[in-house]
Amino acid sequence: MALESSKPPKRLHIRFPQEASTSKTIPQDEETCEIVEGDKVTTVRFHDYAQVFSIPGLYDQLFGGPDSETKCISPQVIAGLLNEHLPSIKTRNPVSHNAALHNDGKSNVLRILDFGAGNGMIGEEIRRSVHLDNNNKSTLWQNIFILGWDILPEAKQATARDRPGIYNDYTVADINKHNKTLTPSSTDNNTNNSFDILTAASALSFGGNATLNAFKAAASLIRPGGLLIFNLNEKALDVASLQQEEQQQHSTSDNHQPASGQVPKAKPDGFLGMLSEAMDNNRLTILETKRYCHRLSVTGKELYYVAVVALKHGDLG
Repeated sequence: MALESSKPPKRLHIRFPQEASTSKTIPQDEETCEIVEGDKVTTVRFHDYAQVFSIPGLYDQLFGGPDSETKCISPQVIAGLLNEHLPSIKTRNPVSHNAALHNDGKSNVLRILDFGAGNGMIGEEIRRSVHLDNNNKSTLWQNIFILGWDILPEAKQATARDRPGIYNDYTVADINKHNKTLTPSSTDNNTNNSFDILTAASALSFGGNATLNAFKAAASLIRPGGLLIFNLNEKALDVASLQQEEQQQHSTSDNHQPASGQVPKAKPDGFLGMLSEAMDNNRLTILETKRYCHRLSVTGKELYYVAVVALKHGDLG
């Protein structure tokens, strides 16, 4: 896929007034920076993505990789995990349905749904990291189709400005209201189970109920045997508890019942509860969990996230 080039925006003069704060626990959704343009100073909240995306170059300067202001590496981590686990999806689950074929009906296409796509940073990392061998006839995938999805129109506009051509298509919608059928502007009809991989990098925040429902809706668009690759703040998904649930999945039979008089273990809630239930019912297998420093806070504190790679067997509910 030929990508259009875009001129990099000029580097912004950014100040971080909270950097000198004596408090080391400034909530992520309260972090701010100041954009200085001559005598004009504009305060921007990190999580006001509509405003961040509307300022050319700001998102990339704040979160664009290890050399950015916050040294954010989640896009690279998620894309790297995708490339690492791609052989699993190829060998475990050869594609046999029409939805995995390109519009020309000839080439097998790896179909990726990038949920919470933002300004295309994740899509760019995917295209940079994932290499398909077009000369190897045994390779299942010859091309990549990436659909960007975001709830903010400013995100799509920023992608067109910053990374034109990264996505084959881009849908702006609340996925909770569009979880049955996707109808982007292209002639390709993206319906349930039509995608091979879901990526969600820094799109799920702290895993509240609305976010959990959105993730389930996005996951419903991934075919059985596809991959779910996402990350969460470690406060929302304790990696030790998840690994314990994973071990229990492997060691406990489906028909296991608690011994007489034994009280069944209470199931956790939130994302951990959803993943635990899905594993118990063989709808999901965790392939890898990775705890890593997502980025630095405005006060220099390391913020740790957990990346998860899961193989989907059935709907998550």
